Amino acid sequence: PYRKTQLLVFGETIPFVETFPILAKYNPGGAGFGRGPGPTVMPFGDPETGPKLGVQICYESLDPQFSSGLSKKGADVLINVTNDSWFGPRFEPQQHLYMTLARGLETRRPMIRSTNTGISAVLLADGTVLEESPIGEKWAGLYNVQFRKSAPVTFYSEFGAWLSGVIFVVLLIAILLGRRREPI
Repeated sequence: PYRKTQLLVFGETIPFVETFPILAKYNPGGAGFGRGPGPTVMPFGDPETGPKLGVQICYESLDPQFSSGLSKKGADVLINVTNDSWFGPRFEPQQHLYMTLARGLETRRPMIRSTNTGISAVLLADGTVLEESPIGEKWAGLYNVQFRKSAPVTFYSEFGAWLSGVIFVVLLIAILLGRRREPI
């Protein structure tokens, strides 16, 4: 069993419902779903040779720290299952696909993405996209996805959460030092 950790606000959860239970009355989903424990890795097949799967449900794949957590817990392959019907067939399915595939690149893990609506795809650890399904049509694909057992954690997975803060501080210092100079 697996429970989604990052719940969709007003669809799967409602803010402050624990503090104000009356809010559940006004949410079509009631009080919402239970929240999972966070990034979870599951063995698949033979424990010695089979991959450890890092599962992401829907937009958990958009959070770099969530994917980093999966790779730190030993995921060999990232799996994303999602329903992109919320936004129709326009731009959102492509946007969600490419943002999801970015997590595979950041962690250097193959990514298998399966959607009931939207775009299903397979990404190899080197960034090669094997194929993308068409939107709104029945489709199936069969691929031999190579994976590296116990692949090392990437630099981005280890330090990525700090990178934006470090870049912000460096830019702030550069701006402040630039203002101190007197014009010529």
